[in-house]
Amino acid sequence: MRTFTILTLLILTLRISAQVPDFFSNNPEWRQSTGCGAGTSCVEEEEYVYYLNGDSTIGDFTYKKVFKHGILEQKWYNSPPIPTSCDSSWTFNHFHALVRQEEARIYIKQWDFPEALLYDFELAVGDTLPITWNQWYEDIVVLSIDSLLVGNHYRKVFNLTVQSSPQLIEGIGHAGGFIEPFPPTLECGHFLICYAVNDTTYYPNYGDPCDLNIGVPPQVKTNKIKTYPNPTTKTVTVEFGNPGVINNVYAFNIEGQKRVLTFEQENQASIKIDVSELRKGLYIIQLNDNEGVIFKLKGNYLAAPKLLKRNILLCLL
Repeated sequence: MRTFTILTLLILTLRISAQVPDFFSNNPEWRQSTGCGAGTSCVEEEEYVYYLNGDSTIGDFTYKKVFKHGILEQKWYNSPPIPTSCDSSWTFNHFHALVRQEEARIYIKQWDFPEALLYDFELAVGDTLPITWNQWYEDIVVLSIDSLLVGNHYRKVFNLTVQSSPQLIEGIGHAGGFIEPFPPTLECGHFLICYAVNDTTYYPNYGDPCDLNIGVPPQVKTNKIKTYPNPTTKTVTVEFGNPGVINNVYAFNIEGQKRVLTFEQENQASIKIDVSELRKGLYIIQLNDNEGVIFKLKGNYLAAPKLLKRNILLCLL
């Protein structure tokens, strides 16, 4: 009888752990960064957060409202003079889409378009990804499945045959974002910086800060920096106001793939980075100081070090 009871409890435990988690409970947030230059004379850079706020019932379905909150900056990366249309920025906080969960599937409804499948996480090894709202390829296959612990539930991590975006994460999305194209488009660079639940970051690094304060004056001094030439083909020089010794420099392409770059530090406020072996495209460049802290570079400004990751958006011709 005791053995039967233990087996019953074990089976119940396994069933509970195998249940599909509620992807939209406990205040999930997706912090992202995007840079697009297609069809415009300048690059538009966005840093923003997707968050849920309220419900909306349409017909037989109840959706979660997805809002987008962040800052958009228009940047000119060619030679001066800078067009006035490419030297502006503004903040935004607006409704973006409706989403709902059905078992392990996520559906999206945006503007006046009919509801569409956003993700189907009911996948097994050997399955082919279905065509969805943000995925249009017919030959992406699941190679293997890992897991990621988020709160009290494990999320499936699908390893895929496509090299540009090798993973799809249950309830989270991919390295390029939550609603963004998968795999990413060539015209834009999309990056999922972090995913958090109840203000705790679970992806890509557990516990790292994932907040984005927009419209709040920073409490640290910022310094004007120079990044030139940009666009470039061989080298790029970064001059920054906060002196420091750089240990490592990394490049991330629009698919989130990481590559170590060689560099020369000319002095404690300037480095020259070799990018000659990178392919054409948009990249985010990260600089690590001698204490293992990452300088967070973005556009033409450098925040004080020892805070958060900051990036340079670099274009290679």
